[in-house]
Amino acid sequence: MSDISENIRRLRRKKGLSQLQLAEQLHVTRQAVSGWETDKFYPDLETLITLSAVLDTDPNGLLYPASRKKRGPRPVSGKIVLAVLVVFSLFMTFGGGIWTLLLRPIVGGGTRESFLYPLYGGVILLAVLISVCTCLITEEIRSAACFRDQDSEDSPS
Repeated sequence: MSDISENIRRLRRKKGLSQLQLAEQLHVTRQAVSGWETDKFYPDLETLITLSAVLDTDPNGLLYPASRKKRGPRPVSGKIVLAVLVVFSLFMTFGGGIWTLLLRPIVGGGTRESFLYPLYGGVILLAVLISVCTCLITEEIRSAACFRDQDSEDSPS
């Protein structure tokens, strides 16, 4: 079934019209409408323009496939970005200090290097955070590519 026949049928049903009612509005026979919807033949240009007006669409809405809603980029709020930066800074500062208390017996070191322990802990937490974010971003890209591939497979060539 072609795009035009699917679109005529879909839009006619959406308007709640029978084939006979649509045919009467277009001054054609019911068999003509049935032929359009079953791909036996197509409306001429004049009828196509009238048909699009009756079905409240433009001629392109009849000729081309119905567009699917596509996932676009999600807007990011500036407040969220600021909140994430503040939380990240606090997490790096205090989390790094707490993490180093756990690492100190393993890493060792004298009193001279003790001021570096929070920094080491923060670097380790930063590496973990970067790894997790990379995984999440990669997964998001893969799922978006999956939707793109699925849309291209559904559309006729």
